[in-house]
Amino acid sequence: MKTILKYLVCFVLLSTFTQAFAQQKSTQTKPKFKPPVVKVYLGGHSNGDSISKETAKLLLPLPLLILDSKNTEYKVENYQFLYRKKSYIPGAKTGKEEVAFTISAGIFKETPLPKIWIDNVGFNLLNGEEFYFFDIIVKDKQGNRFLAPDYKLFISK
Repeated sequence: MKTILKYLVCFVLLSTFTQAFAQQKSTQTKPKFKPPVVKVYLGGHSNGDSISKETAKLLLPLPLLILDSKNTEYKVENYQFLYRKKSYIPGAKTGKEEVAFTISAGIFKETPLPKIWIDNVGFNLLNGEEFYFFDIIVKDKQGNRFLAPDYKLFISK
């Protein structure tokens, strides 16, 4: 009988503590964060713009700018950059030159890009190449992190 009483007391205490802990945990949750609508810019150019080779060389050393509709700037925490490079290779069947693309990409924690990337990418730009910034994680003044939209520039002039 004493053993049953001990188990009953333990069960009641355990259920009381579990319920109290669950209530405490639910009251401590943060309010849901709704990220603002932002746009990404590089030197005043918008996503999808076509730019000349000369303009591309000027834009590479500039930082990404993330702005909302009130022109509030957000800090970039990290992002990925992809450079789609155009080259010419001899065709396997015809021997004539054919267009081929290679990709160089990296993850970066600071904007602008590192100098080595600026120098290598800007060395010999060709029409048809692309700059692609994606997985851009930004942070607001309260420390909330969210994704900014992807950003792509086309070299075509």
